[in-house]
Amino acid sequence: MRLSAMLLAFALAACSKSSDATTSPTNPTTASIAGVYTLRTINASSLPYVVSQPGQPKVEVVDDTYTINDNAAWTEAGHVRTTTNGTVLTTLITDSGTYFRSGSAVGLLSTASGVTNVVISGDTLSYTSFRGAFVYSK
Repeated sequence: MRLSAMLLAFALAACSKSSDATTSPTNPTTASIAGVYTLRTINASSLPYVVSQPGQPKVEVVDDTYTINDNAAWTEAGHVRTTTNGTVLTTLITDSGTYFRSGSAVGLLSTASGVTNVVISGDTLSYTSFRGAFVYSK
């Protein structure tokens, strides 16, 4: 009888234990943001996106991808196409670094260019810079 009472007490205690909010998989502070985010739009326009001014060589963002890892590391790879007097040059753009986060706010610390502050919410990564509004999705 004493063993049954102890088992019952243990079972009740286990059932009544609530999950800790800091480790909940739905908590945006601890939910994984890992994945591959592909650039979909710049300033609400699809790719390729023309970034140059009239009278200059035509410069277009062709594609871009961020790979975010669970170990606080990230990489970026994309292509920029430049057309000058009919000659086309496509350039691979890469970057990498580490990140820190507070909820959905993420700081991407680049090994080459400083910090880019982005927001990762659900399957979307977005940020705004002097170049415009960038939206990526998984």
